[in-house]
Amino acid sequence: MPKILYLISEDWFFCSHFLARAKAAQNAGFEVVVMTHVGSHADTIRSHGLRVLPWNLDRRSLNPLDELKSIFQVWRVYQAERPFLVHHVALKPLLHGSLAARFSGIRHVINAPVGMGYIFSSSDWRARLLRIPIRLALRLLLNPRGSRVIFESPDAEKDFIEEHTVRPEDARLIRGAGVDLALFQPTPEPDGVPAVILPARMLWDKGVKEFVTAARQLKAEGMKARFLLAGAPDTGNFAAIPEETLHAWEKEGVVEYLGFRSDIPDLLRQCAIICLPSAYREGLPKALLEGLAAARPIVTTDVEGCRETVVEGVNGLMVPPRDPTRLANALRSLLADRPKRILMGQASRKLAETEFSQEKVISETLAVYDEFWNAERLRNIVTIKGFRGFPRSRSSIFSFLKKFRRSRNWTKYRKDRFAKKLKGIFSRRANKRWGGISNVNANEGNMKEVVIHIGGGKCGSTALQQFLTYNDELTSKNGNKKYIYCVIQSDGSIIHGTTLNDAVQQYDPIGFSSVPIPLGKDAAMLFKQGIMDVLKLADDQTVPIISCEAWGEFHSLFKEYGIFDGINGVKFKALLFVRPQVAWLNSAWWQWGAWSRLSFEEWIRKYGLTTCDWNNMACGWEALHKDIEVTVCDTARYDGSNNQQALVDFLDVKVPDNVTVNAFANQGAPRALIEFFARNREFRPSEHDALIEFTLKQYVQFQGQRAPFVINQATQKFICETFWEKNRSLARFFTPADREVFLEDIKWFPRAYLEDAPQGDTPQSDVDRLIADLIGAIVTLSGDLQKTRYELYNSKAK
Repeated sequence: MPKILYLISEDWFFCSHFLARAKAAQNAGFEVVVMTHVGSHADTIRSHGLRVLPWNLDRRSLNPLDELKSIFQVWRVYQAERPFLVHHVALKPLLHGSLAARFSGIRHVINAPVGMGYIFSSSDWRARLLRIPIRLALRLLLNPRGSRVIFESPDAEKDFIEEHTVRPEDARLIRGAGVDLALFQPTPEPDGVPAVILPARMLWDKGVKEFVTAARQLKAEGMKARFLLAGAPDTGNFAAIPEETLHAWEKEGVVEYLGFRSDIPDLLRQCAIICLPSAYREGLPKALLEGLAAARPIVTTDVEGCRETVVEGVNGLMVPPRDPTRLANALRSLLADRPKRILMGQASRKLAETEFSQEKVISETLAVYDEFWNAERLRNIVTIKGFRGFPRSRSSIFSFLKKFRRSRNWTKYRKDRFAKKLKGIFSRRANKRWGGISNVNANEGNMKEVVIHIGGGKCGSTALQQFLTYNDELTSKNGNKKYIYCVIQSDGSIIHGTTLNDAVQQYDPIGFSSVPIPLGKDAAMLFKQGIMDVLKLADDQTVPIISCEAWGEFHSLFKEYGIFDGINGVKFKALLFVRPQVAWLNSAWWQWGAWSRLSFEEWIRKYGLTTCDWNNMACGWEALHKDIEVTVCDTARYDGSNNQQALVDFLDVKVPDNVTVNAFANQGAPRALIEFFARNREFRPSEHDALIEFTLKQYVQFQGQRAPFVINQATQKFICETFWEKNRSLARFFTPADREVFLEDIKWFPRAYLEDAPQGDTPQSDVDRLIADLIGAIVTLSGDLQKTRYELYNSKAK
């Protein structure tokens, strides 16, 4: 079980910002350890099954000796725990942990530079004194080779990249800690005197003084409102406000000081406005995210991090930092207009649901962990011509001496090292990637060979129908192999040869999807029995082809039920048919997304992106069996997803003279509809409520014409950035000849187009909406008819 170790300065900060992600990582199969300064929240962490290691860290200390002691303590823990991955959060953990990881030989490091607003924005003399050496240290330690750096705001990401502190390919943007939408439910604003709350640590740089000054001004004007301060002073921070000052303000009658509160959801329900006039650069303040989820308007400053939570005039207002007069004006305008507050609150909740949900943050964080896990798992089994391999960290002198001490003498150490290298050479040779079946002796050692045709659902199998009649003629060009196409039915029986041709003429929702969805335990056992029957057909000259639907979590279910366990002496060669994700999303949206009763954005986030995560799918299939090799085929290069031609090339087979290789997979929108928009370009739908704009207009083409539909900029960016790194990892599954083409294909890496603004509203909008709704009705009706046909078929079968 891989181990993740979080190095974080305070246990309370881990509970508020990282506990949910750590629990998700634990549920995903990681062992989670937390090293932190132990305070009052350690028991809370332990109650969730996480180990806590104490760290003697003083955040205020500037004593070099104390810093060295802290680094040494972290290094000892890293040496003892040997974590697979270390996740450093905040400035001191980042610097101390990166040094300790380098000397411990830990390869996988994630650094999260949060909570550094004091150093880079504060006017305090200590912050200004530390700024230059901290910048130098970050340049050396923030982004070591093979690491990832997670930013909470795009401004911070841009600054660090422009300063050449972080490599662009190693930067990841995860916007804050997210908010639990179930915990912070929207509720109506209570009647009575409206309350304005500042929920934060009581620090000068959080704008507390400006908030009090604005409250004093509004109180003097006779404004009926309550002003609340919720939070305790952070004694570990130089900018902490003394308790005496806070109580003095309360005695003055300007504000109500509540101190630390654990009932924040209930507290926000009692308030009308959430205010955080922070004076320095933030990550992404969780207090504002919770205010969004609680459906309250936001008043904050136009500084890094805070500005991410406000659409000016829509869900809140922004003011310049350290400007109490402008802050008072903003609060006055909202306190005097309750209907405006309600509308802004509704917009805040919508923003929280679409951009800042905790589930989204957890998913994005686990995706970064998966980058390391997939790379490490494949490190010693992947050798590709032209592939340099994953970076190795430098061995430290300590690990060398440890090995030397264990080996007793230098000669034995050299022998052991030579033996390991020799073993690695043979291991890599055995697992060497290949460029096609014709280039590999798959039956070496008398092993049987089976081809798995992944993605062979309705589209893929229909593309092979013409071959089924000529089953005996499906032989390799050199004549030493014959291929038999097999389908495993839902009852576990198999059909192949000429009987298969009769089966495909019927409407069969099960036959070419291999097994019905969802795959239960009983169906899995039947499917395994079918595989065993298919293997009986294989010999030195005969190679069965198994058609298997891949658009789902089949590889996970196969692993869960041990479908391939206990199968030895068989070389599985899997071909995964894929298309660029946006092109696939187009097809899938018109096939079943448009009649799912979800908007395009909802469908994308809930279903679309998980079903076209080709890298995850390829890795999942590769992990099913020790003798399985996965090759990915970009069918978009075969004149419109011609699966038949792709399989012909993959198998290197003869094509009968009377067979035309021209079968295509589903192309998405009906041809008549595409031609209509091609002829009438003025009818292109703009942004509208029907949300049929489903693809990137910049590079998806139909019949030589650019697609007329667009999606909003946020969804474009979300789709492309989700798969940017995953597509780079996917490259290793392509044949050497195809890999270079794939890496240069803008359909797979469209980041260059993300700066273009989406198409805005036009005078044609009313016509656009009418056309869009008509299309939606047609697609919905088509879906209902297909569903009815499916039900009729099932009743007939029964």
